[in-house]
Amino acid sequence: DRDRDRDRDRDRDRDRDRDRDRDRDRDRERDRDRGDKEWERERRDRDREREKLKDEGKRPSSTSKEDAKRRRIENQAPPVPPTAAEEEMMKLLGFGSFGTTKGRHVESNDQTFGIKVKPRQRFRYLTQKQRAAITEPGP
Repeated sequence: DRDRDRDRDRDRDRDRDRDRDRDRDRDRERDRDRGDKEWERERRDRDREREKLKDEGKRPSSTSKEDAKRRRIENQAPPVPPTAAEEEMMKLLGFGSFGTTKGRHVESNDQTFGIKVKPRQRFRYLTQKQRAAITEPGP
């Protein structure tokens, strides 16, 4: 009786697994087919848009990142020149002549002080006798 129950459970599990695998395979195949159709449709739409833009003499639109960057640059307000009082304050604080030295030779820049790299000291492993010989005073 126990063997029969065990066999029945095993068969039921096997059938359930087989059904689950079959369903999973069917879903994957359906998704794959659907994905190909969507991809082809998007490709067709892109090709149509390019053809339309060629006819108009325009070039195709760039990526959304480039569009966002261009819009951000266009929307920026032009820099406002500082007032006379602000210029005077900047000179007093030393902000008047900031520039970059990138790619240029700076004469006073040749006196650098680096960190001296010392050779690594290895830890010395001693036996108990060696340790005793070092710590005990000699004759």
